[in-house]
Amino acid sequence: MKTLLVGNFGAQNVGDELILSAALNDYPNAWVMTANAKASQKFCDQKFKTVPFPPTAFRSLWRYGFESVYRTEVKNIKHFDKIVFVGGGLFAIKLRACVLWYLVFKWLKFLNPAAEFRFEHQGVDQNLNGLAKKLTQWTFAKADFISVRDKNSQKALTTLNILKVVLTQDRVWLWLNDLAKSLKFSFNHSEDSAGLILLNALDFCEKDIFDIEHRINHKVVKFVAFAPSDLKFAPLGLQTVLPKTQQEVFNLFLSSDLAIGERLHFMIVAQCFSENAAEIFLLRASYSEKVASFVREHKIAYLSTLVKQNQLL
Repeated sequence: MKTLLVGNFGAQNVGDELILSAALNDYPNAWVMTANAKASQKFCDQKFKTVPFPPTAFRSLWRYGFESVYRTEVKNIKHFDKIVFVGGGLFAIKLRACVLWYLVFKWLKFLNPAAEFRFEHQGVDQNLNGLAKKLTQWTFAKADFISVRDKNSQKALTTLNILKVVLTQDRVWLWLNDLAKSLKFSFNHSEDSAGLILLNALDFCEKDIFDIEHRINHKVVKFVAFAPSDLKFAPLGLQTVLPKTQQEVFNLFLSSDLAIGERLHFMIVAQCFSENAAEIFLLRASYSEKVASFVREHKIAYLSTLVKQNQLL
């Protein structure tokens, strides 16, 4: 059986590449649709066959019209028996994302009309606008199987009359929840790793870091970007890293005492590698429905509340 894994791969988003690693654990011989084959293979530390994304915007449509190699590559995305959208918030937050994934689905359905289409561990927002909801409804109505990662996503699809939905967890959380146990057992802590705090932010947070540094002594704060766009929010003077491999992600979280962040998969990795939720804090109010749902389910506290109560010592 020829299987294709589909997601937002190849854009240097750590969360999405972790989703790919988790999916390859379930589908070890699958092909992967990625915007950057070398980057995805490096992150996952394995080789796999790849295909490019089909044209979904002006630049890719121009390439499709004028670059014969790319046009041939797209036309060869066929003869797949199973096509799996493996997880993440594809139909969430922005109309642009819903349009993009609707078009990707249309291309794949056109090129592989007999394939089984599976949407697994999906995150779907309730607060989408009218057009985004229509595109989401049309796409999921044509799927052969659907599972979602939280109750919020299940409710979002129910309101769109998509009723055959399996409720599960985020794919990365399920994968790492078991894997982290063996990694902790084999990991050797170095002397200079003691007291490491990992920070991730989606906006400027100089004041938050000032509060942290004045309440915790003998700690090193390291800014961990989970996407290139995060880097511009790194406070001045902090060590900064954008992990390029899954092992680099594992080593960072295994070495840390505390994780403070905003992105969903930063929080998920921290939760899987932490001994308890008290070692993880949400930097500030959730930027999306998916984060709000995760921190509520796992009882992760807001950093600002703890700082005000002088509990973070």
